[in-house]
Amino acid sequence: MLDYRDAEYARTASLESGLRMKLERGAVALAIGEATGLSEGQVVYKLAAADRVREKAPQVWDAFADGLVDFGRVRDISATIEAPQV
Repeated sequence: MLDYRDAEYARTASLESGLRMKLERGAVALAIGEATGLSEGQVVYKLAAADRVREKAPQVWDAFADGLVDFGRVRDISATIEAPQV
């Protein structure tokens, strides 16, 4: 999902029209959802969690990519990263 989204964002980065870029990028989650059977909201949620972990916890992301950690744990770690620090 992330690879496809990243490739589409790179492709649309060169579009001259800002509106067209927004429209095409907005359609990415819908396309992924149609291909996977997930709702657009589920895709956006999964992509946001994956982005957060990939950026803030790269070792966890590497473990996920290697199959050592499942997405449920990635999702939980993402929620912890997102939670306000007290």
